[in-house]
Amino acid sequence: MNKLKQTTTLTQKKVLSQQTRQAIRLLQLNSYDLEKEVDNLILENPLLEK
Repeated sequence: MNKLKQTTTLTQKKVLSQQTRQAIRLLQLNSYDLEKEVDNLILENPLLEK
């Protein structure tokens, strides 16, 4: 006799938002690279100021 078996698997996945990924990337920069990144963002967005 064949037995039928049904299983259910539940998985969780952590997903980082774009803002969180950007924050992690910025936190990993040294001071020189962070300064360059801030300057680039200011050039791209005229509403930002230093």
